[in-house]
Amino acid sequence: MDLLTSTITGLLFGAVIIYGALRIIAGRAGASAATLAAPGSGVDPGTSDEAGRDAARRHAFWTTLIAFFASGLAAASEVGSIPAAYYAGQAPGPSWLAGLLTVLVPLVSLAGIYIIGQYTWPKPRGRVRRADVTIRRTRDYIPSALLSVMIAAAVLAVTAAIAVWELPGIEGFSGSQSFDGVQVTGEHNGRQPGSYFAPILLIGILTLAAGVATATTVIVRRRSVDSLNREDNDILRRILINRLFRTAALLFASLGTMAVSFANQQVPAIILDGPAPATGWEPAQQLAGWLAVTLMIAMALWRPPLLAPDGTPGRPVIYRGSYAAGQEITESMHTAAMVFTAVALVAVGGWASFVVQPATVPDNGNPVFPTSPQLLLPLAFAVPVAVFLAVVAAGEVRLWRGHTRSSDASGSPSYGRPVPVTRLISSPLLAAVAGGAVLLAAAIGFNAAAPGRQPDLLAAFAVAGAALLLLGAAAILLVHRRPRLFEATPEADNLLRRVSGFRVARMTAAGMFALTAQLLHAHPAAWGWFLDSTVSWSVYQLSPGVHTALRITTAVLYLNAIVLALLPGASRPRRSVASYIGHPVTRHSDHAVSGPPGLGPNHDQSAVRKDRTP
Repeated sequence: MDLLTSTITGLLFGAVIIYGALRIIAGRAGASAATLAAPGSGVDPGTSDEAGRDAARRHAFWTTLIAFFASGLAAASEVGSIPAAYYAGQAPGPSWLAGLLTVLVPLVSLAGIYIIGQYTWPKPRGRVRRADVTIRRTRDYIPSALLSVMIAAAVLAVTAAIAVWELPGIEGFSGSQSFDGVQVTGEHNGRQPGSYFAPILLIGILTLAAGVATATTVIVRRRSVDSLNREDNDILRRILINRLFRTAALLFASLGTMAVSFANQQVPAIILDGPAPATGWEPAQQLAGWLAVTLMIAMALWRPPLLAPDGTPGRPVIYRGSYAAGQEITESMHTAAMVFTAVALVAVGGWASFVVQPATVPDNGNPVFPTSPQLLLPLAFAVPVAVFLAVVAAGEVRLWRGHTRSSDASGSPSYGRPVPVTRLISSPLLAAVAGGAVLLAAAIGFNAAAPGRQPDLLAAFAVAGAALLLLGAAAILLVHRRPRLFEATPEADNLLRRVSGFRVARMTAAGMFALTAQLLHAHPAAWGWFLDSTVSWSVYQLSPGVHTALRITTAVLYLNAIVLALLPGASRPRRSVASYIGHPVTRHSDHAVSGPPGLGPNHDQSAVRKDRTP
């Protein structure tokens, strides 16, 4: 049996097994649908039953999980490479068709499993059937933002594949070879030319795009599941398309990374007293890795819609100026701040390491780092922390502009007597901020006094630390000076302030510790001079004991930064049960308006009515 026939046979056999597994899962929904459609069941045929939703959730979950693992491209990482055993006569030469099938099988499996899953739902068994005569358009189910991300990943993959087309092949060896008159024994993999590898990638990209388009069309046009109503059927379609697009975006990124790794393969050479010969693709390799990690985080956080059970209460109307409105805004902005901070940490950290070139080693043996690119190192932590502080401050600005009265009837500012700044943040957290600032200042001071100092680098860390302290102080001042929410009691408003102040202080302290650890790692001269004055000023020449102590200290500082950044705040009442400290969450009613508790008889209820806009 030849390679192509065996591959097709394996795919068909796998398709039968997957169809059977998904058919069993979907059959539970069919049994539920039969009960739903039975005459005299007492159930409205236009509704969904919870058993049917559970079956739909399980079916969608297993379809996604099987497709995700079946579409792995780990085996395709060696496509285009010539094993060293080939040069020793111990392995056959690589086949272009074998390489193409290695890339195509996972990509076809992704689309095929999603398509198979749509045909595993059983046909209606009851005598009463429902028909959905609405016209379903594919564009109505496609998430535009996720589609843009997937297209961008595909365009980058195509660009990388075209860029490696003209690359020459690399001759590997196994055994003894002579390089520049020197006999070398060993082995090194070879590489096919770019004209061999690039068509495989381009065919794979086109196949994946066609498969995603076909699977999306099948998902949209699938017959409605009888145990679900029309709305739940539409949600189920959107869930599957969301998961399909997220997986496809990762596969496009993997194909592009494969092209960059192919181009970055080094030629065999003797490395004597110097670095390995550069290919010129090292920066692209590093950038591709960071982009892939960033995309993985984004796709993991890109959640699909949910199938909600019957009787789930709708989103309640939350009135302006209430504790519930304040908590909703602060929580949503905190979630956004954490996501943006994670993305900035990966992106800026990767960019900083991308622009900082490795150390050069002159004749005296002391490593010399280029000064200008290294000045960007503090940005790896300063920018993510600044992003977090800015997003939290933006949430306070939203509260100020939409949920407070900046002045009372007399025209004077009304701040509702917020708690003092010293009580806004707990003493241990203030001590952590102060301790991190003192450690950073001490590290900068010791390094400034050491013989191997780099003034520009130290100034960059000093500016980054001062900037974070100023941003943190400005955010805390904003939290403190914000006027009180006009439908929340002072206790509820101060509780929101404490939560925001805690988050600002915790991230500022984490930034101080992270900058200190980074400074010790990038410029360890002071600690070598302080602890062991007989050694040179490079970390590579520190005595073993001092070097170990330095590494442990750096690790402890990084650990402190992580703990502070993830430190949970004090528990607080949910907005649904917090009526005793603020306006209760209720549905809008035109017949009754209830004011916040604790108001005196002189409170202007007409003002409450006017401003209680959902």
